[in-house]
Amino acid sequence: MKILPVTLGAAMLRFCEHPEIPALLRAQPELIPKAVEELLRLDGSFICIGRTARHNAEIDGHQVKEGERVITTTAHQLLPRHRAGILGVRR
Repeated sequence: MKILPVTLGAAMLRFCEHPEIPALLRAQPELIPKAVEELLRLDGSFICIGRTARHNAEIDGHQVKEGERVITTTAHQLLPRHRAGILGVRR
């Protein structure tokens, strides 16, 4: 399976299901970089992915220090509320 076509296909499906998303991005193109990250987070083709913490944080009760590597899961994308078209581009 090719990652790019799957990811682009998922993003296009989300755009078709929620036309307000591409409309928002056309109206406010400065949100596009954040939207790309959100689309990869919500519709990426991986179940888990490694990340490096950019700052100290607490994740589900665990302390993570800046620079530490963590594994995150994206299985949450299968929950109905995450298919609702909500794209956190304004966070």
